[in-house]
Amino acid sequence: MSAEKMMPDSNGSGSNLTQRVVALESAFSFGVLDLYRKIVELNEQVESLEARIAERAGVSKEQRVVEEACMRLKISQYHFLRTQANYYSLSLSERAAVLRAPGEDHLCKSLIYRNTNWDSTVKGHQNSE
Repeated sequence: MSAEKMMPDSNGSGSNLTQRVVALESAFSFGVLDLYRKIVELNEQVESLEARIAERAGVSKEQRVVEEACMRLKISQYHFLRTQANYYSLSLSERAAVLRAPGEDHLCKSLIYRNTNWDSTVKGHQNSE
């Protein structure tokens, strides 16, 4: 089946749209699909390099995601503190000392969730990302 039969224009012929696509593709030394593939490949390379840099710095993927969210939300004062593997077996006063908290009453647990049903087109505080 020809491209003209697959993509009709407003009068049903399809030739106008096909001609525009061909003209656009010929404007590049390679096709639009090749350009898209190259962009995807470069994006994967960037993500891989970012992950390697973060790994060398001792930053987990999860921490990197939270840091990026903080930057996006313009939260400028935060920090992460890595604890030993047995942290949750310590007493509350020992945990406070590890975290350099003034006391047990200053300890809290933060949970960060990602709203997997978030819709960027819906505005309002009840649709937070």
